[in-house]
Amino acid sequence: MVSTKDLTITAIPSPTQSSPSLRPSPSPSPLPSQDSISKSAYRRSDLRILYWHSFVYLWMRIHASNIANTAIINIESGHGIKQQLGNLSSEQWAWCLSIFYYPYVRRLSPRLKSTALRIAFFYACGQFSGTISGLLAFAISYMNGVGGLAGWRWVFILEGIPAILMGVYTVIVDNIPKTQSTANSKTRNTEEVKQIFKDPTSYTYTLLWICHAIGGWGVSKVLPTVIYELGISGSAITQLLTMPTYTLGVIVLIFVGWLIQNHRISSWLTAIAFEMVALGCYIGLILVKGAVGKYMLVILAMSSSLGVIPILWPERIRAARGTTTAGLMIGFTNAAAQLTGIVGPQVYQPKFGPDYKVSYCVSIALLAGAIVGILVTWWLVGRRDQREAREEEDGEMQVTERKEQVTR
Repeated sequence: MVSTKDLTITAIPSPTQSSPSLRPSPSPSPLPSQDSISKSAYRRSDLRILYWHSFVYLWMRIHASNIANTAIINIESGHGIKQQLGNLSSEQWAWCLSIFYYPYVRRLSPRLKSTALRIAFFYACGQFSGTISGLLAFAISYMNGVGGLAGWRWVFILEGIPAILMGVYTVIVDNIPKTQSTANSKTRNTEEVKQIFKDPTSYTYTLLWICHAIGGWGVSKVLPTVIYELGISGSAITQLLTMPTYTLGVIVLIFVGWLIQNHRISSWLTAIAFEMVALGCYIGLILVKGAVGKYMLVILAMSSSLGVIPILWPERIRAARGTTTAGLMIGFTNAAAQLTGIVGPQVYQPKFGPDYKVSYCVSIALLAGAIVGILVTWWLVGRRDQREAREEEDGEMQVTERKEQVTR
């Protein structure tokens, strides 16, 4: 017999009372979507790379801009850079400006998605340097004679020290392996290199880049001198008169980049519009006689020219297929754009001033070539997009037909 003491009565849970062992486990949190992961990756990349390198690029461009500003610093007192370096001739000074651009090649190869606004921001930082450099040159010009040094020497000292420190930080702290040892047979793709020479857009992009760099932006390398020779003001105030050009250009560039990012306008049509505005301004600079009118036209021409290359960069990236192709072509194309600093000072030599009619005619011809380059490149890219769209549709139709055959 079984004693009642040995019996254990277990309560049976009612239907409304769930057993602890039978309670449903909490549902797992939903996995993050691919879109949220991409946004997070972009955000981290922006914080880690974009903002710092944009700041470094800004400071580098201040140097490039202020070499032009030094041409007129304290020129009235006889302490100008050209006088103190031995009364440099027009050709010698042009080479002094050009030499800064020979070693400069920047490589940039981000993805097409979400690049329009980022590239606009990156370039806007560089172009905003024109505003800062004008203000710095104006302030430093009053240091003429301090420590027995001319004002233009203080420009190089005060701007060079931060640049050196930023360079050291970028190399040591922010270093990303770029040595040859990181490359191997898997990361090299010689077939993609061959495609560069087979792709017609490689040549048309390079053509429009060179034409725009020299024709649209070449005057920037001597802008303070051009404005000073208008006779509106002295050398110190002329430094401030260069600032509206870059400020207006930066505002327009960021706004246009936002519109393109949100598919409100076409980057191709916008680039053509900018080139036509600049071309019209250079024609006006030949015809207009008044100094104030010429100053306004120079501001408008420079501001419109500032945005062409940044807004076409995403399309340039899209046209370069493959990482190897993108890296090489973007670097090569941007190197070609540095002709603005190499050839620009030669086109705008002081001997062509103060009216610079010869220089403006050269800019007009080159801007016309840039417009042709944009139109031809737009047509080539559009034709390729249509061909690839047809191939994709044909592929989808073939897959659908095979599925139907399997189900029969």
